[in-house]
Formats: sequence, C-alpha cells, structure tokens
Amino acid sequence: EKEIILIITKNEQTDAVFDAVVKAAGLEKKGQGFAFLHKLDRAIGFVDK
Repeated sequence: EKEIILIITKNEQTDAVFDAVVKAAGLEKKGQGFAFLHKLDRAIGFVDK
C-alpha cells in the first residue's frame, strides 16, 4: 500500500513541517519512501485562517 500526502504550509513553517514528516515517517531509512518540496504559487479552494 502506498500513500501520497500533500501538505501546504506558509513559507515560515515549511522546514519545520518537512522535518517533522521525515522524522514521523522514518524517511531517513532506505526504502521507507521519499519527501520533496515544491513551491506553490497559486491555489484555489483553500481557506486561509
């Protein structure tokens, strides 16, 4: 089973969220999966609280 998780953060939160995902998923271990960052310029359908 594979999972795809998409997370959108404010710029100042990106590194902390990324590091937390890597740690929680054990991505430091070979074969556990991968994570990447991609800049998002525009989106629709999201609520900014």
